[in-house]
Amino acid sequence: MYYDILPMFYFIRFSALFILLLLVLAPGCRHSAEKPLIALPEVVVEEVLIRDVQPYVTTTGHTEAFEFVNVPARVSGILREIRYRPGDVVAANAPLFLIEPEQYQAAVKSAASQLASAQVQLKLSEANLLRTTELKTKGALTEQDLQTDTAKRDEAAANVLNAEAQLDIAKLNLSYTDIRSPITGKTDRNLVDLGNLVGPDKEPILTTIAGMDPIYVYFDISDYDFNNIREFAKNNDNPKVKELFDWLKKRKESLKTQSPQQQASEPQIKIVFELGLIKGALPTLGEFPFQGMIDMTSNKIDRSTGTITIRGEVPNPDYTIFPGQICRIRIPLWQKPNTVLVKTEAIRPDLNHHYVFVVDEKNVAHRRIVKLGEIQPDGTRVVEEGLQKGDRYVVLGIQKVRDGNEIAPRSAAAIK
Repeated sequence: MYYDILPMFYFIRFSALFILLLLVLAPGCRHSAEKPLIALPEVVVEEVLIRDVQPYVTTTGHTEAFEFVNVPARVSGILREIRYRPGDVVAANAPLFLIEPEQYQAAVKSAASQLASAQVQLKLSEANLLRTTELKTKGALTEQDLQTDTAKRDEAAANVLNAEAQLDIAKLNLSYTDIRSPITGKTDRNLVDLGNLVGPDKEPILTTIAGMDPIYVYFDISDYDFNNIREFAKNNDNPKVKELFDWLKKRKESLKTQSPQQQASEPQIKIVFELGLIKGALPTLGEFPFQGMIDMTSNKIDRSTGTITIRGEVPNPDYTIFPGQICRIRIPLWQKPNTVLVKTEAIRPDLNHHYVFVVDEKNVAHRRIVKLGEIQPDGTRVVEEGLQKGDRYVVLGIQKVRDGNEIAPRSAAAIK
């Protein structure tokens, strides 16, 4: 009897312990089945900026000298003197070179003596003609004699004209030995050294001179932008236009070497543009440190590119800008009020467009496609479509964000 009850006792005991163990472990198993807590990504979020912006037509171009001349040797001879320092800025009519003048001085003396001889012969033939005329009236000489002496007088007069021309040529050749600058500008190195034989058929070009103040800038813009610029210019009352035009006019008048076509005239498009050299050049002066005025537009649109060529003039009194430099041009248009802007680091490119992550009131990020405008000097960029006032967007930490996921928005100061 005792041995029959003992197994049941142990069975009940172990069953109770097993049930008790299940009751203890059950809460733990329930918690382990629940989803574990995950920290939300912390990103910097800001509200879009709203302010008035100045739009521009921006393009690239290149500079060219306002005037550029090759200084030639117009007569042959040994190069005797170099009268300027290569690289200097010289005024118009400044001495540059001297070709040995002795043979040309001698040619002037020879031509002068030939002229004197021709003049003597002219006086003699005129005296003979006068005497023949008197004798003809008295019947002592014939009409043929009169015609002969008249022809001799005319021949002597022609010889005088020829001798005068030869003297002028000799003087002109002598003046060519003293080579002077035809314009005001910056000189290049001397292309021929002293002692070399120069001349039209030897070494014709001795140096070059570039007129760089003002300096020309050439650039191309689309016909769409060109039409916008012309419309804007009709109502443009920027006082800088008149100020710049007056400066250019006085500058050109002071050069005294310009053709009528180069003299300052009323600008075709009354707009002042900004100019900057290629990135990295003159960084201390800013991105667009120079100002210029549109001087000329081409008379046709290039059908292959849909662009038109424009020329501008830029004051360059310190010769800071050199011909041949690549530059950027920025032409202002109408101001845009209440424009939406975002920081450029928040913008991401896609296959055919750009997007930013917009954060809603529940701190959920949504991918928003945007249409972009111009980059502003402070690094922000205009958003023409896709965002509006009051929108919040992700600035930093974009790599942590997924479309439709919740985020933990923070300020830049809090992230640091």
